[in-house]
Amino acid sequence: MPKAVKYILIATFSLITTCCAGNRQAHHEISPEVRMPEYILHRILPGETLASIAAWYTGQEGEWRELAKCNPSLDPRRLKPGNLVKIPLRIATRHTTPPSHSTALRKRRITPVRADHSKEIPPALPCEVFGPR
Repeated sequence: MPKAVKYILIATFSLITTCCAGNRQAHHEISPEVRMPEYILHRILPGETLASIAAWYTGQEGEWRELAKCNPSLDPRRLKPGNLVKIPLRIATRHTTPPSHSTALRKRRITPVRADHSKEIPPALPCEVFGPR
């Protein structure tokens, strides 16, 4: 094989490897970094409070203050259905996904206790009364 052909093959091979290596670097530079979200977005449902939302995500109602700090545009006393609350992932230890139901505390129905008249109390036995009659 003549020397000229060898040099042409070597030059072609080096050019191809350089070109491919450049494309790999360019591809890595172009692709954006995938970042994990720092917050969970929770859409407020009727009856929910920051305390009930905090209880769902953190397990502690007292973390509502942290949620209020992370959401300065929301007034904790005037939450409206549809508003979004940002929950930091660093405090979401119990759940990391929004619930499919409202986190509002369910009101328990208090049913009155009805007296059972079928079991009559037997009359008291006559007893002696001490003292003057």
